[in-house]
Amino acid sequence: MAKKATRRDFYMEIRRSPGRFFSILFIVALGVAFFSGIRAAEPDMRITGDSYFDAAKLMDIKALSTYGVTKEDVKAFEELPGVAQAEGAYSADFLYDLKEEQHVLHVMGIQKEMNRLTVTKGRLPEVVGECLADDESGYKVGDIIRLKSGTKDSVSETLKTDTLEIVGLGNSPCYLSYGRGSTAIGTGSIDAFLAIPEETFDMDVYSEVYVQVKGARGLLSFTDEYEEKVESALDAAEVLAEERGVIRKKEIVDEANEKLEEARNELADGKAKAKRELRDAKKEIDDAQKKLKDAKKEIKDGKKKLKDAKKTLRSKQKQLDKARKQYKSGKKDLEKGKKEYEKGLKKYKKSKPDAQKKMKDGRSQAAALKTQIDEDEKTYGVLKSQIDKLTGELKNLEGAGADGETGAGENEGAGAGTEEAAGMIKAQLEKLNAQAQGMNQKITAEKQAYTSAMAELDKAQGQLDAAKKTLDKSRKQLEKGEKELKKAKKQIKSGQKKIDEGWKELEKQEKKLTDGEKELTSNEAKLADAKKEYKKGKEDAKKEIRDGEKKIADAKEDIADIKDPKWYVYDRSTLVEYSGFGENAERLGAI
Repeated sequence: MAKKATRRDFYMEIRRSPGRFFSILFIVALGVAFFSGIRAAEPDMRITGDSYFDAAKLMDIKALSTYGVTKEDVKAFEELPGVAQAEGAYSADFLYDLKEEQHVLHVMGIQKEMNRLTVTKGRLPEVVGECLADDESGYKVGDIIRLKSGTKDSVSETLKTDTLEIVGLGNSPCYLSYGRGSTAIGTGSIDAFLAIPEETFDMDVYSEVYVQVKGARGLLSFTDEYEEKVESALDAAEVLAEERGVIRKKEIVDEANEKLEEARNELADGKAKAKRELRDAKKEIDDAQKKLKDAKKEIKDGKKKLKDAKKTLRSKQKQLDKARKQYKSGKKDLEKGKKEYEKGLKKYKKSKPDAQKKMKDGRSQAAALKTQIDEDEKTYGVLKSQIDKLTGELKNLEGAGADGETGAGENEGAGAGTEEAAGMIKAQLEKLNAQAQGMNQKITAEKQAYTSAMAELDKAQGQLDAAKKTLDKSRKQLEKGEKELKKAKKQIKSGQKKIDEGWKELEKQEKKLTDGEKELTSNEAKLADAKKEYKKGKEDAKKEIRDGEKKIADAKEDIADIKDPKWYVYDRSTLVEYSGFGENAERLGAI
């Protein structure tokens, strides 16, 4: 009864105020609908986010070390129980000046397995020098970005190039909102990210290691189940990080000790090399000084020789000029001699026929005179024979007379006849002697005339021969003089040529000497530079050795001061706005 009465009152109330009833009805319906939508938004947000994370293979755990992450570290993380896979990655922050603004860019390597990028325009970079830019950065495909280091290290110590061309735009699952995180350079806030091929990085170790937990992908993000699953792997990763820290420190210390030993060896080799190079440089300087000294002496001697040679050439030139004057004088004398010879020859030729005719006539006369002398001598001989015969007869008669005187009484008549015969013979003898004497005088006169004629002929012939001989001698002297003049001319020409060649050679030698002096000056400057360089090299070598020894000492101290590497292990909560996204879903669920 009571229920029916209540229902009746309810319907009556609706009929009395239907407007209020429908207003309340619509308010309640709207509230229920709004409540249902809000309640459904929380799981939808989580499911949508989880689906995006799974598709992009977003990491579950991120670990990084103050000493970097090695390949062995990545392998150790991958071998942890509860880990599906681990992957090393590179990243670094740089500055980029755009007009008057300075941007801070987070440059990260494109991973093969995790944290996959979504391309919204263009394409993924493929080679060194290309990059994909943050879709929210405002950059365009084709823009060129030149990076600068925000630290004392240069870009080349991290990347193979500092110039990147944007070939695509996109986004990363590591960034869920407009925030890009913080950094230690520039303004302290990252403005955008760039993704580049891993081979663009020039680093010995990874910047971080990303881990995906086994079974976490099948769980819904932002739920307790997911967080518990990741927390378990996170604890194991932290323990491993401590172990890897010890191993890494040992590796670094061993590597540092190895490098220290190499540095010691290099220092020892450097000392030996510096000593050897300085010794060689000193020897080269000493040799150069000796060569310079020898060169100076050679130049000095060369100058003296040049001076003496010039003096000799001038003296030779004077002699040659004198010889040339003598040649000219001799040539004049020769021409004069030739004229005189021609004149004498002409005179000789002109007078020779008359002289020869006169000598011919004289010889004919002399021959006739000689014939007459011969005939007169024959006549004189006949007279002489007659005189001798009569003289003999006279002696016989006189002998006979002497014998008659002893017998005078008996032969007185015979004696008188002998005296008469002797008188006759004496008369004949006187006549013949007179004739013989006259003939002798004639012969003597003829002989004198013949001798005189022959003397005159000989004299004329002698004069003619002498003139011929004089002419021949003059001709020979002229020929000899001509030959000597030709020879002298040739000698003068040859001598002048030699003197000219000598001057040319002197000019060449003088040029060589001048060049030698220039080279000497240059070498002196080089030697001075070499001495400075040697001194500087010696000081530099000492400084390098001191620096090397200091570096080794500092390295020893650095090795001793090497601290344990510090590892940082995070889950997804460190991602910018990741936790905020989950908290927003929870807030919607709490409304």
